[in-house]
Amino acid sequence: MIFAITCVLFLAFAFCSKTKEDTLIVTEKETTLTTESISETSTEAVISETSVHSTTVTTTVSATVTTLPTTTKPSTTHTTTTASPSSGITSPTAYTTTTLPTTATTIPQFPKPYYDPNAASELLKRTNEERAKHSLAPLTLSSSLTDAAKIRSYEISLRFSHTRPNGKSCDTVYTQDIGENIAYGQTSYDEVFNAWMNSEAHRKNILKEDYTRMGAYCYVESNGRKYWAQLFII
Repeated sequence: MIFAITCVLFLAFAFCSKTKEDTLIVTEKETTLTTESISETSTEAVISETSVHSTTVTTTVSATVTTLPTTTKPSTTHTTTTASPSSGITSPTAYTTTTLPTTATTIPQFPKPYYDPNAASELLKRTNEERAKHSLAPLTLSSSLTDAAKIRSYEISLRFSHTRPNGKSCDTVYTQDIGENIAYGQTSYDEVFNAWMNSEAHRKNILKEDYTRMGAYCYVESNGRKYWAQLFII
């Protein structure tokens, strides 16, 4: 009987110990699970925090890039300083650009060559005045001889000689023998006539008693130089 009671008590104690142990194991497992849950939660929190921090950094960088100010290089004005002689104070003066006027180059234009149509009458007048001083008959003006004198005044601008540019004698300019006075460079009727009178051969033509007609002309080059021709016939 006592043995039976002892067995019952032993079994009861064993059962209670087992139940307590199971309870402790369950509690330990729950505690472990809770700890793991807390750890997972903490990990998620850390991940979440890291994510938020990463987002914040990205947003900050993005904001920094976006808000960079756009700058424009300022224009510069060159200045120079001039001193006032009275006060000695210098003041800046801005450079200014001066546009020079465009001027066309004018090439001097010489007049075209021409013939002096008054040379014949003016030289005839002076010739007859001189002949009158020596009691000689006056000469008359010949139009055909004047035309020949016109040709000779131009020819002597090419070759100053009693020989024509073609190599022939000056007599060939007319239909008969002629007396000829030529000159160049003189600027007036008086100047050329006085030059002839101061030359023995030319003076002899002017005062030759046998001559009865005269012709004369003056050719003027573009540079103003004058060529004179005076022809005489019997």
